[in-house]
Amino acid sequence: MKHITSLFLIISFYACTDFHSPENVDRNKENIHTNNVRLVFIADRSTSFVHKYSFPAPLLFKPLCDKITSGSTLDFRFGCVFGNSDIEFSRYYKPYNNTTAQTKASNPWLNTEKGNKTIQTGTDWNEFATSVQQRLSQAPSTSSDISSAINHALISFQERSADSNIRNILIICSDLKDSYHQIPSIPDNIEVICIGGLPQTPVEQTLHTPIKRFENLNAGLEYLITTF
Repeated sequence: MKHITSLFLIISFYACTDFHSPENVDRNKENIHTNNVRLVFIADRSTSFVHKYSFPAPLLFKPLCDKITSGSTLDFRFGCVFGNSDIEFSRYYKPYNNTTAQTKASNPWLNTEKGNKTIQTGTDWNEFATSVQQRLSQAPSTSSDISSAINHALISFQERSADSNIRNILIICSDLKDSYHQIPSIPDNIEVICIGGLPQTPVEQTLHTPIKRFENLNAGLEYLITTF
């Protein structure tokens, strides 16, 4: 009788325990974990665009940056497109620092070795935000060199990294009205978010890659937050 009772309890335990529920599996699939994230944002500052869409203030990106850096290294570039966009993007870089794992190390020799190494702290957010704000405050231009800005972004995605596990994200906040008509194709390994493009604009055909469209910047950033 004791054996029958024990067997019944074991069966009941496994029946009530959900080790691999579909809900848990689906939730895990939504989040894409990577060791490194490269995020490039291109802000169109031409008169045809700035008077129709909201101001892309740096503060809007802070929740997304905080979410990414809680588990990954972030390399964030912010570029403004004027009549000539051949300028260096503002950069916010923050390496991931797993302090919890470091405190669990029990070998004092290893701890000493770690203590002798220079800790890379990254970029100061306030300095980055100030740099972006200065560029955004410039007067809008009558032309838009969006093609050069995208080419500049593609170069930043090609920069080498010691870790091959990288998620590349390009956000283009523009109507894609390029004054020079030389918009390049986007490689398949780059996720493209398009903000503010007119519904009739053939963005996928123009960039030769799948994209995700959003009406405004807030919606696009909120979507990205859910994927980390």
